Amino acid sequence: MLHTNFIRKINKVFSSKKQERVSRVLITTKDAPKLIMECFLKSAKGAFPNSKVDVLASKRDCNKYKSVKFDNVYPIKNLNAADASKSGVIKNKYDIVFYLTENSREAFTDKNVIRMIKGIKRKRSFMLDYNFEIYNRFLAGWIWPIKRYMNRNSQFYKEEPTLLLKDIYFLIKSGIDYKIKKERRNPIKAFEVKQARDKLLKVRVKLNSKRV
Repeated sequence: MLHTNFIRKINKVFSSKKQERVSRVLITTKDAPKLIMECFLKSAKGAFPNSKVDVLASKRDCNKYKSVKFDNVYPIKNLNAADASKSGVIKNKYDIVFYLTENSREAFTDKNVIRMIKGIKRKRSFMLDYNFEIYNRFLAGWIWPIKRYMNRNSQFYKEEPTLLLKDIYFLIKSGIDYKIKKERRNPIKAFEVKQARDKLLKVRVKLNSKRV
């Protein structure tokens, strides 16, 4: 199933000719299970038959993947640009770099990982979850968290319609701060603060209804 899913997603991004021209793939991850890495290697070799597949991970994780037959293994202390720059991976040029994470829909990618990937010579980079779904960072970092947040607050919007306008303003401002002003706060934490406020609002509404 994972293999089929990966091939299907890759076929949407790359034509068969482009897949054949891929010569080097890198996967980097933190704490991914060995079985998932074995499945990824098999899938990557199937999708890109002429490619080498390397792995960049912590020393502890690389020890875990010893029996997985990657072409090259690059163990580093931590997943960050400084440690990666000291490894052999920095000398290579990759067609694709995958960052494998448990659930790409739920959180922002660690900024250290982003900087590390930017420091690696590559043509394309993708986020990949354990179901081998491929995402970009904008969807993973903004669209899905916002959608989840709005869904969770739908009841509050019915009770207090002006709250929807306030939230839209908040989200737009957060986007401007994050992308233009370069304020690197994580909107997810702001969502959690707002949800605590919204729960308080719900309690107040219930108390007021009882008094009537």
